[in-house]
Amino acid sequence: MKRIIPVLLVLTSLACQCDDSSIGELSSKLVVIIGGKEITDSYDFGEVTITKELSADVELKNQGETEILVSSIAFKEQTGIFKVDPIDKITGFNNGKISIGSNASVSFKIYFRPVKPAPPPDEGILVISSNLKDTPDREVKITGKGIKASIEVSPIDIIDFGKVDVYSKATKEITVKNTGTDKLTVNSAKYTPNGNSTDIYLHSVPKTPLELNPDQMVTFSLIYVPTDIGEDKGTLTFESSSKDLPKIDIPVRGEGVAPLIKVEPSEIDFGGVEVNQSLSKDFIVYNNGNKDLIIYGLDFAELSSKYLTVTEPSVEKTVLPQSSTKYTVTFAPKDKEGAISSKLQIHCNDPQLIDRDADNHYIAYVNIKSRTPFPKIDVTGAVTMQLGCKSPYDASDPNCSSGCTMDCCCFDYNGFIIRNVGDAPLTVTKVELTDNGGGMIEMEAAKATPYTLGNNESTSLTIRYKPTVFGQNRGKIVIESNDPNEPHVEVSIVATSFQK
Repeated sequence: MKRIIPVLLVLTSLACQCDDSSIGELSSKLVVIIGGKEITDSYDFGEVTITKELSADVELKNQGETEILVSSIAFKEQTGIFKVDPIDKITGFNNGKISIGSNASVSFKIYFRPVKPAPPPDEGILVISSNLKDTPDREVKITGKGIKASIEVSPIDIIDFGKVDVYSKATKEITVKNTGTDKLTVNSAKYTPNGNSTDIYLHSVPKTPLELNPDQMVTFSLIYVPTDIGEDKGTLTFESSSKDLPKIDIPVRGEGVAPLIKVEPSEIDFGGVEVNQSLSKDFIVYNNGNKDLIIYGLDFAELSSKYLTVTEPSVEKTVLPQSSTKYTVTFAPKDKEGAISSKLQIHCNDPQLIDRDADNHYIAYVNIKSRTPFPKIDVTGAVTMQLGCKSPYDASDPNCSSGCTMDCCCFDYNGFIIRNVGDAPLTVTKVELTDNGGGMIEMEAAKATPYTLGNNESTSLTIRYKPTVFGQNRGKIVIESNDPNEPHVEVSIVATSFQK
């Protein structure tokens, strides 16, 4: 018995040492708390906008009775996407380790900064190395989904209105869609013309900044109302929170098209055309536009000369861009209608003209002047003469031997003129002294009737006054011609003689 007892004591001692060691290890427990919740195997950051960094608070708590020494805290995968505060910056770090006493804890942060959107989600393994024998490397899977605000604009290459009729309206709808996984903020939408044209503009622009959820879209309307022919250009710009396309510039173009009528000459002056004669003149209609010019017909406006005609007035014509067509207008008077201002109307489809007809066609004009030449007589007004003599006229008086003189009591008035101020020959058929003042007034014509005076041509009459008694005498001259307005003209003569 004495030999057996010491052996049993040794075995008992050894057994107790094993039990104490097992009890010490079991009482050491490391709890990982992230974001206020105990984590057993994984933690998810959720959705985070790419290039943005999100952090989470981590607490390591020792719920055991023995000290825990942490030698390393690091990610073994996806470094750069996931990271952790350096261990030497964590409170309690000393001699390369962090000491966590019983019921004590230390805190630090982990970070998630996605660089591309899911799928797939990002995964990292946070490894906490310590002196725990059963779990010397505690692993926690950290996950997160990178999301982004991504913009899709349609159309994006170019917004082309094509050819649009001048003064008509064309609309292009532009859709902006959030194709990302995060909210998209459209900060601005702006159209900038190339030059000072305002023919293209944004209409009913939604108020910005504008937030769009994933897969949500909004529509913008771009309007084009060309006011003249030719190309209009500009740029439609969107600025947004999209990471890949924060600014989008879309070229915009359109071309205003229309016929552009030009008439040469736009004024025609026929001058004077005699009755039963005719004169024709040409004019050309050009299409200086970039769309077909349609001429529906030609006619004359109200109050135009009834003796004007134009070739092919009722024939519809199509004049191609940069082409022309010719018309002929003729003036053939049948009677003396005088001078008339007329308008030839060209009915067409040029929308830049102002006037329209009953069929809603536009009207271009050719101004036409025409006249039928006619003579116009111009004569001296009333003739007044005064003559003072020593004695009345006596043909036997020696003073009268050399002609009509004041000493002879005889006076010649040479200021009586007959002139043609018209633009047709004036034919004078009669010049007659119908009242000779009791035989004391005589008339002597330079030309015998009938005679013809051309334009601005004239002839004269001599009126001789030979008073045989003192006093006042009256006479009258009658002139007849082919002047259509004054075919019969009477000129009064008042002659007075008195004794010196």
